[in-house]
Amino acid sequence: MNEIIRYLTIHGECADTEIAGATGIPLTDVRIHLSALVSQRAIMACRSIRFEQGKEIEEMICRLTGYIRPATPGRKSK
Repeated sequence: MNEIIRYLTIHGECADTEIAGATGIPLTDVRIHLSALVSQRAIMACRSIRFEQGKEIEEMICRLTGYIRPATPGRKSK
């Protein structure tokens, strides 16, 4: 679970398939860990269904609770 939290800290909001591909953890295990983190309220998650070439793909999009990534360098002040 620490790898998942570390990945979300660095990359912000991500899909479960993206997390599984980047960390090397199987997708089923990632979904189990994400469900556990949601129950602990460490992350926020929502289910999303998207279609690619007529095929339905269900994924879980999640981000850390209460965490806002710092602004990237080089932005102009408003």
